[in-house]
Amino acid sequence: FFFKQKTAYEIVDCDWSSDVCSSDLRVVRAHLREVTPAIKAGKLAKARKSFEEFADNWDSIEDLIKQRSGEAYVAIEKGMIDIENALMPEKPDFDKVNTLVADVMTQYNAQLAEVVKEAAARAKAQN
Repeated sequence: FFFKQKTAYEIVDCDWSSDVCSSDLRVVRAHLREVTPAIKAGKLAKARKSFEEFADNWDSIEDLIKQRSGEAYVAIEKGMIDIENALMPEKPDFDKVNTLVADVMTQYNAQLAEVVKEAAARAKAQN
């Protein structure tokens, strides 16, 4: 199926407590979540492609992360550079790649958890 990828301009006005924002964050995260299983399966090309898709889609939500937490934004950006560099060699250090992906995922998931928590609190307050 086809869907229109939202641009940063379309989602940057998100109030961070809506389901749309958490959905956007989950869609982007899905690509990063594919890297570790691909590495474990010995599918380096798939791992690289999945990371590339995450990096390409990061642009659509990075301003939202930056607004929420400059510290998390910097950690994710640095982690992305480290992952990209770790995936470059013909035979990457898979343990290193997995550790770097886990570190970025931790930062990313913390931001997503806060968005979901705020959305739940907002929904409860409206009822």
